[in-house]
Amino acid sequence: MKSGPFRVRCPLCGAVAESWHHSTKTPKEATIGMASCECGTVRCDSMGPEGMGRIFCPETSEAPYLIQPYQVLETFKETAK
Repeated sequence: MKSGPFRVRCPLCGAVAESWHHSTKTPKEATIGMASCECGTVRCDSMGPEGMGRIFCPETSEAPYLIQPYQVLETFKETAK
């Protein structure tokens, strides 16, 4: 399995949260472990294999069981959009 980062774009601020697994070779500025977008709404954590990870969003008091919309990015080209 190819290892790589897990990326999620926040629907509110448009920033990308990019997380790398601790066992993966990473670029110098990479975030290992939990990463968040600029506004802190979306947090993500890489599970190791490319494109696999967990997404954490704050729950709302009206509907704590609903996950807010987010966009998982699969390639560097998508991140650049």
